[in-house]
Amino acid sequence: MKIADFEKMLPVLNGFQIVTPGVTTLETLRAMGAYRPPTPLWQEVNEKDIQIPMRDGTSIRVRSYSPSQHTTAGKPLAVFAFGGGYVMGSLESEEANCRSWVKTFGGVAISIGYRYVVC
Repeated sequence: MKIADFEKMLPVLNGFQIVTPGVTTLETLRAMGAYRPPTPLWQEVNEKDIQIPMRDGTSIRVRSYSPSQHTTAGKPLAVFAFGGGYVMGSLESEEANCRSWVKTFGGVAISIGYRYVVC
């Protein structure tokens, strides 16, 4: 999908404008979001990436966040799915939210990946 395709939809979006210089295709937009320098880990939070197999033989990446101090007490669970309209985004876009939730509430956070819709 090209920016021109998005521009055709702009009249319906009541003044919405695309203002990112150099972005001319959805692939360019995805690439901008995909590149993120690694952020430092938080000492209070353990992180683990897990691959969950799907019925068609592919897998979905999931990242779990949990308190670094172990306890046998029950913990609340929060599930995060990043935004992006099924066309862009990544687990890393919810990283700060998940870490903050774990640190604040002492629970477990799961950030779930998904496959993009092919445009």
